[in-house]
Amino acid sequence: HQGQGLSEGERLFVEKFDDFVDDQADFLGHIRKTQSGKLEALPTFLYGHSFGGLVAALLAERHPQLFNAVVLASPALHLEEELLPPNLRRRSKLFSEYLPKFPVGDDVPMSYNSQLELFNVMDAMSHANPYGMRARLSDEMLSAMDRCMKDAPTKATFPLLIIHGTADKNTPMCGSQLFFDSAHSEDKQFHKYEDL
Repeated sequence: HQGQGLSEGERLFVEKFDDFVDDQADFLGHIRKTQSGKLEALPTFLYGHSFGGLVAALLAERHPQLFNAVVLASPALHLEEELLPPNLRRRSKLFSEYLPKFPVGDDVPMSYNSQLELFNVMDAMSHANPYGMRARLSDEMLSAMDRCMKDAPTKATFPLLIIHGTADKNTPMCGSQLFFDSAHSEDKQFHKYEDL
């Protein structure tokens, strides 16, 4: 995603969340165009994990006809208000407009597995902000989560597999359950992994 890994863009910043979705749609269009004649007979699966799970869900809601199935692994689809830092939504909205790069939340570890977190800290492509998520990204992500959930009953018509660990602290399983329950798809499965 722009602003992350080796992609261009300012670290942990985006003007609007749909930029992430547009980038993925453009990439898929580029692959289909450049590989024309080679891919038509093959099924197309969309996979998204965590933050990428939100991007994938929004992309699939926008273009359900492009995918034979969608797989979401611990997608960041919803946050319970009581788990958010106090007034995060209000601070994000306010600062997003006037100080969009201002940090508004606590920095959350990528994993509660100490070895994985160490790998993340040492990863040159990881650009964690020691002061927390920036206001614009926070506001846009929270709004995208709300929109994704609101649209699920009418737009989530694609075959769907969701996998989620019951002990996940970064992306609460309640979001996956809400999306699964709301999705209009006739072909959907939800696999929960205990204590992961």
